[in-house]
Amino acid sequence: MASIRKSYFLSPSWSLEPAEVSLGSVIANLNCPHKALSAESLSSEIDTTIHIVEAKPSSGVVKSSKKWSAGLFSTFIHVITIGGEVSYSSMSTSEVEYSCESMETKRFTPSPAYITKAAGNDSVKAHLKIGGWGAKVFLITGVKTVQGVTITTTEEKGQDTKVQIGVEIPTAQLTVGPKITYNPSTSQTHATTTAGPIVFAFEVEKLRVNRKGQATSRKFVDGAMLGRKDGVQYVIERAGNDIDEDEMEDFGLEAFSGHEDETGVECQIIVPSTE
Repeated sequence: MASIRKSYFLSPSWSLEPAEVSLGSVIANLNCPHKALSAESLSSEIDTTIHIVEAKPSSGVVKSSKKWSAGLFSTFIHVITIGGEVSYSSMSTSEVEYSCESMETKRFTPSPAYITKAAGNDSVKAHLKIGGWGAKVFLITGVKTVQGVTITTTEEKGQDTKVQIGVEIPTAQLTVGPKITYNPSTSQTHATTTAGPIVFAFEVEKLRVNRKGQATSRKFVDGAMLGRKDGVQYVIERAGNDIDEDEMEDFGLEAFSGHEDETGVECQIIVPSTE
């Protein structure tokens, strides 16, 4: 059976530290992974193995383009640099070169017991209850960090200059001869470094409010009954990690094809919309 392609959400900021984006925490907004609904103590109750993958130092070049297929970190650099948060950039920027000393991924597969604790957390449950049928939250199941980053932006500037070559005729205020245009080009580089570590991507699993009759026993979160309305019982169910078109629009997101930096395995990269 083919493996399921993973989806990663890029961090919305260059400055988020690992302590701010907790593995196992529950969030309401995919653009704000640092604003957890759940209590800080929830993450300490993870009861399955936390897998840690460390990558060797890496480097690369990100060229200006609206569409690309690249690694997670280079895509993060592309998006954030264009936004002007990392280093100087402009319409004439031709490429961004980067290097990092280390990269780390932490992820876990939440057990049914942990999902139950997350769904039953007072703030999480209150948020879903207020939202009613269709309301959702997101459990962070993976966090990618990087440290020791150097970014160099190369900017090329050019200016058209018209020059008349020929013989001047002062009395007629004319110059006879051909005109040529040349474009002298100069390059400027702007380097930025950061020690880190910073969070640049994360994974989630979605929890959603549904009618009890529509939630299968496999998806139903044990002990997560939200109540009854008009004779219908509402429950919390596990809804996987897929984000539908309505959710992409609600959060202002776009999806691109890419690959994991450490393994080269294809993945989906979800970034803030540029429109």
